[in-house]
Amino acid sequence: DAALKRQIANGDETVVDYFRCLALCHAVMPTGGGAGQGPGGKAATPEYSSASPDEEALCRAASVFDFVFLARSTAELQVSVGEEPEPERWLLLNTLEFSSDRKRMSVLVREASTGRIRIYIKGADDRVAARVRKGQDIAHCKMHLDTFAEAGLRTLLVGVRDVPEAEYAAWVAT
Repeated sequence: DAALKRQIANGDETVVDYFRCLALCHAVMPTGGGAGQGPGGKAATPEYSSASPDEEALCRAASVFDFVFLARSTAELQVSVGEEPEPERWLLLNTLEFSSDRKRMSVLVREASTGRIRIYIKGADDRVAARVRKGQDIAHCKMHLDTFAEAGLRTLLVGVRDVPEAEYAAWVAT
């Protein structure tokens, strides 16, 4: 979608966060193949392996928009973004796995370059929508969800929030 690519190029924070969430919030492992650089000096998309074909598909979709999930360790995730020469490094603090009860997955990560802590979430629309900040209007979003559901499409919501250091420390302590 050319419009989405323009929004990314113009630094539209909402769109950038959407694709960053797809590239960070999952249990996918990059495997052999695709290492190094692809055409035009961009990071080549690796092959992905996961118990969930949906998560693999979301990682591949993010890579089409130049958010390429490159590497995972127990402590760090790396994502190549656009034309940036170095991948973004995100320290993996906590993973709240998807389950049939939760119907969502979350990751708490610390951006290595800034120290900022963020939580990324993706999941069933009713579970994620219930976590939207009070006072934030999601009527437009719900209208699109209804349209997609009427067309028989599966839906997924994603979200992101900065987490203050003190709030994260208190959460870890509980």
